[in-house]
Amino acid sequence: MNVHPTMDFEGLCQNIEKKAVQVRRELRNLGVDRPMGLGLWIPADVAFSIGQAELDRLRTVLENNEFLAFTFNGFPYGNFHQAVVKKEVYKPTWAEASRLEYTQRLIEIMHQVLPSGFDGSISTLPLGWPDESNDGAGSRTNANDDFFRKCSENLVAVSNSLNDLAERSGRHIAICIEPEPGCILDTADDMIRFFSDWIFQIGEGYGRYIKICHDVCHSSVMRENQVEVIENYNKAGVEIGKVQVSAAPQVVFADDGLNSERLQQLAEFAEPKYLHQTSTDSDGLVEDLALALENCQPTGRWVAHFHVPVFLPDLGLIETTQNEIFDAVLALQKYSAVQHFEIETYAWNVFPQNTFDSVEAGIAQELKWFFDSFAK
Repeated sequence: MNVHPTMDFEGLCQNIEKKAVQVRRELRNLGVDRPMGLGLWIPADVAFSIGQAELDRLRTVLENNEFLAFTFNGFPYGNFHQAVVKKEVYKPTWAEASRLEYTQRLIEIMHQVLPSGFDGSISTLPLGWPDESNDGAGSRTNANDDFFRKCSENLVAVSNSLNDLAERSGRHIAICIEPEPGCILDTADDMIRFFSDWIFQIGEGYGRYIKICHDVCHSSVMRENQVEVIENYNKAGVEIGKVQVSAAPQVVFADDGLNSERLQQLAEFAEPKYLHQTSTDSDGLVEDLALALENCQPTGRWVAHFHVPVFLPDLGLIETTQNEIFDAVLALQKYSAVQHFEIETYAWNVFPQNTFDSVEAGIAQELKWFFDSFAK
């Protein structure tokens, strides 16, 4: 639901009653009639402003429209639809009390709107973006121990709250850290190291409530092998609590005289709102696609952080990483017990080749593709 702009409670309800209902209508038009989940995104200002009456209404809106909000996107804290988002999406970090308070509020909301008998998941940022506030100074490998300690203490505080909730109500909700290119934690190796050095060192049982959100697009940008990543999480005892099904644009340069056209088409994805980290063969990971286009040699393979519709295997001369979704799902079936899958294409409003009748029609087509590909 973070694809639909809203910065107030009324807008949240309207997006469910209009946008989400339209997605289901489009899905039925495609021949798929089955229960549909919602991944809710509730900005911090909205989350802290709604009282019990609003929570009752939200639960009623979900129930009346037969939606199950089993997962929340707790990554963007503020306005995810302002003119320029870029690095603002990584604030506040997990070292700050405001991130802890926001996440705890999302837990309270989820517990009230999710029917009894269902567990939940909330994805969240991978601690933060490296800068002077955490001594990263632009390099994720330099984040200091004080920063990691504060982050882990706040995460453990959340875990304690979740354990109390589970003992009191039987409800299990997991906070799922989502590695993202360029962040303090942007690979599976980073995640395993953080859990091993910090979360697991604090005490037993914290891995029960603090888990991984595996975003296939992010992993693809970091050039990870999907099967190896998921197997390594399993070996390390780090659980995956949520999967974001997503694909990235990739360019494989060739000696066919078409590289200029490839670059021209890729440049259409270098829009100014979001950060589009790009991995290149010549320069490694570059902070933004616009910088890669300006400074990097067009050789080998580039993969850009831009969530493209998952049903597209290519975009003309540009390919996508769709095949890695198949790799990931097959590996998850073997190495993980994860049950929460969320289609996470949030960039519809800035997608340069939008030939769809509506965003809702495109989302429905994604869901149909996923059901047709994997649902048994």
